[in-house]
Amino acid sequence: MNPETQAITQARYAELGRTGGLSISDAKRAAARLNGRKGGRPRKDRRSRITKLLTSSKDENWGTPQSFYLELNDEFEFELDAAASVTNAKCARYYTKEDNSVMQPWSGRVWCNPPYSATMTPAFMQKAAAERNNCEVIVMLVPSRTSTQWWRDTVWDGEGAKRGVTVRFPPRLKNDTRNHPSKSEKRWPFPCALVIFRPDVAGN
Repeated sequence: MNPETQAITQARYAELGRTGGLSISDAKRAAARLNGRKGGRPRKDRRSRITKLLTSSKDENWGTPQSFYLELNDEFEFELDAAASVTNAKCARYYTKEDNSVMQPWSGRVWCNPPYSATMTPAFMQKAAAERNNCEVIVMLVPSRTSTQWWRDTVWDGEGAKRGVTVRFPPRLKNDTRNHPSKSEKRWPFPCALVIFRPDVAGN
């Protein structure tokens, strides 16, 4: 588009914003006029807010809903909580942030709901992949981010899960009074996956 045509187009869009554009209702005309005065500032996108939640360190700890955990514990009988705090540990044996779980040995039947950040989630998933042959089973609760590099590195192999890895996609989780007292009954704003690591009996 040449500069003259571009200038005409921009002027036309500005005029549409001031006059309400081609909106078909009073509410839409008012919104268009408001956007015209603001220079067409885009609205905040819900997806960008979720991405910010998952990639920032401000709100990286999402405690496991107790009822959800108890159902899994009935199946797996966990012995180690690999990402806990003193107040929310799910097992008698657990590692806290101060223990630096990714530097500790894992063994037995491991439950892990790691911090959800751009650095911590990949670190814990790499740790689980590395420790799988030292444990009976490792169950990770992580954001379902199937397009990320850490997902491809630790979970998915071409068209299916890697050898010894099982993936489950539970319904959207909902907070309870134990894991998030201030946000009780509110659903998590992103989907999660359960990634289950078992020993690689083939040794590969």
